[in-house]
Amino acid sequence: MKNPKCWSKIKSRISSYSPDEFLEIIKDLYDLSGQNKTFLESRFLRASLDSLKPYKKIIEKALYPSITSNRGISLKDGKKAISDYKKSTKDDFGTMELMLFYVECGHKFTCEYGDIDEPFYNSLISVFGNLAELVKKHPDYKNVFYDRMKKIADESCKIGWGYDEIHSIFKEYTQHGVV
Repeated sequence: MKNPKCWSKIKSRISSYSPDEFLEIIKDLYDLSGQNKTFLESRFLRASLDSLKPYKKIIEKALYPSITSNRGISLKDGKKAISDYKKSTKDDFGTMELMLFYVECGHKFTCEYGDIDEPFYNSLISVFGNLAELVKKHPDYKNVFYDRMKKIADESCKIGWGYDEIHSIFKEYTQHGVV
């Protein structure tokens, strides 16, 4: 948990730094870890869809792992990638793209390798529902995501574990002119 007293002290010290000293701290943070590097690149270079690539790589590895890698599916890692991007950029379009990519990767995995389990499908349903809610808030983006969402919704009807709820979510939003 964050300690507000510590942050207050840090903020106070930083405010006295020159711009060059401040840039040096940012550079040190950038060099410190891959996560910091990805965060800073996404925050400051987000004008390009290239900033989504590292997050998509994490999501793909988490929800569509190579079956020869002996690495299992990690819903947590996939959701964390979406959350990290959203926190670092506050970019709703990119966040929606990653949410849809998350569902697409999980959907592709189940279509190629068969049924998974209820928590897996619940996660895909949840992310799809959250995506539909975001599209509702940003109707200008609906045409960008429509075909990809429809494909998943149509195919979800053939899969068990309540996964066909995706079709219901999509149908509800299309009836209201959202998606």
